[in-house]
Amino acid sequence: MVLASWLSTARHLDINVLVYPQVHELSLVEGIREIAVRHARLAGGTRILSVRVIIAEFSSYVEDALAMFWDEVCKGTEAAGARIEFHRIPGESLCLQCSSRFAGSGKDFRCPACGSEWLKPITGQECYVESIEVESAEG
Repeated sequence: MVLASWLSTARHLDINVLVYPQVHELSLVEGIREIAVRHARLAGGTRILSVRVIIAEFSSYVEDALAMFWDEVCKGTEAAGARIEFHRIPGESLCLQCSSRFAGSGKDFRCPACGSEWLKPITGQECYVESIEVESAEG
């Protein structure tokens, strides 16, 4: 994976690896907030009550890191005080050895058909806003 090679390079160059994922998570939370606020306004919502986010199995996003930034990023917007909820969905892998397709990665990242570790994720890297609960002016 690209992330693995980036982390290896960062460690080799003595770059503080812990800083970059936090910036990555912060920008994602800002994007989630912008999507929620934009759609709430289009729907005539005055306040966002909750936002449900889908995070797929192979995504590099960590729920705790996203939740950590949520309240701060939402201050002063229609999303202030809103709950952020996460739902994980499975991914699908392709074995590059035997061409089997299977759900998930398996606990040991091996193909259940042939045992190969030579896998490619087909789906499961998604991250998106699934739903937004809003309060309208009418109540």
